[in-house]
Amino acid sequence: MIRAVYVTNPANNGRVTLSELATRYNISLSALSRRHAQGKRTAEGHQ
Repeated sequence: MIRAVYVTNPANNGRVTLSELATRYNISLSALSRRHAQGKRTAEGHQ
């Protein structure tokens, strides 16, 4: 069974799934999942 990964939405500090965050910000779910797995939990290096 696949478990949803919950993260903090940077816009409002609410809890959302990675899938929902990807949808809200038009980001590839695979890229977001990879960054999360690598420990890159913030937008460092992005403007």
